[in-house]
Amino acid sequence: MNIVSAIVAPVATYIGELERRRRYRSTERLLGALPAEVQKDIGWPGSARGVDEHHVQTARPAAC
Repeated sequence: MNIVSAIVAPVATYIGELERRRRYRSTERLLGALPAEVQKDIGWPGSARGVDEHHVQTARPAAC
Protein backbone atom coordinates (compact mmCIF):
# COMPACT_ATOMS: atom_id res chain seq x y z
CA MET A 1 0.00 0.00 0.00
CA ASN A 2 1.52 3.30 -0.98
CA ILE A 3 1.28 6.52 0.99
CA VAL A 4 -1.42 8.05 -1.25
CA SER A 5 -3.82 5.12 -0.88
CA ALA A 6 -3.08 5.01 2.85
CA ILE A 7 -4.37 8.58 3.08
CA VAL A 8 -7.18 8.39 0.53
CA ALA A 9 -8.86 5.20 1.77
CA PRO A 10 -9.76 6.49 5.27
CA VAL A 11 -10.90 9.83 3.84
CA ALA A 12 -13.12 8.05 1.30
CA THR A 13 -14.56 5.88 4.09
CA TYR A 14 -15.27 8.96 6.19
CA ILE A 15 -16.96 10.75 3.28
CA GLY A 16 -19.06 7.65 2.58
CA GLU A 17 -20.19 7.55 6.21
CA LEU A 18 -21.15 11.24 6.10
CA GLU A 19 -23.22 10.59 2.97
CA ARG A 20 -24.94 7.59 4.58
CA ARG A 21 -25.86 9.68 7.62
CA ARG A 22 -27.14 12.52 5.41
CA ARG A 23 -29.40 10.11 3.49
CA TYR A 24 -30.66 8.59 6.76
CA ARG A 25 -31.59 12.01 8.21
CA SER A 26 -33.25 12.98 4.95
CA THR A 27 -35.31 9.78 5.00
CA GLU A 28 -36.28 10.37 8.64
CA ARG A 29 -37.51 13.87 7.79
CA LEU A 30 -39.43 12.59 4.78
CA LEU A 31 -41.15 9.81 6.74
CA GLY A 32 -41.79 12.11 9.70
CA ALA A 33 -43.66 14.47 7.38
CA LEU A 34 -46.11 11.76 6.29
CA PRO A 35 -49.61 11.69 7.79
CA ALA A 36 -49.92 9.71 11.03
CA GLU A 37 -52.11 7.06 9.35
CA VAL A 38 -49.45 6.35 6.72
CA GLN A 39 -46.71 6.25 9.36
CA LYS A 40 -48.72 3.69 11.29
CA ASP A 41 -49.30 1.60 8.16
CA ILE A 42 -45.58 1.38 7.43
CA GLY A 43 -44.59 0.87 11.07
CA TRP A 44 -42.83 4.19 11.49
CA PRO A 45 -41.06 5.14 13.75
CA GLY A 46 -40.69 1.73 15.43
CA SER A 47 -39.29 0.01 12.36
CA ALA A 48 -36.57 2.64 12.07
CA ARG A 49 -34.99 1.52 15.30
CA GLY A 50 -35.50 -2.20 14.73
CA VAL A 51 -38.54 -2.28 16.99
CA ASP A 52 -41.49 -4.27 15.76
CA GLU A 53 -44.17 -4.09 18.43
CA HIS A 54 -46.41 -6.66 16.77
CA HIS A 55 -43.80 -9.41 16.62
CA VAL A 56 -42.07 -9.06 19.96
CA GLN A 57 -41.57 -12.53 21.36
CA THR A 58 -42.19 -12.99 25.03
CA ALA A 59 -40.96 -15.76 27.26
CA ARG A 60 -43.41 -18.63 27.53
CA PRO A 61 -43.53 -21.18 30.31
CA ALA A 62 -42.16 -24.57 29.39
CA ALA A 63 -44.73 -27.22 28.55
CA CYS A 64 -45.27 -29.77 31.33
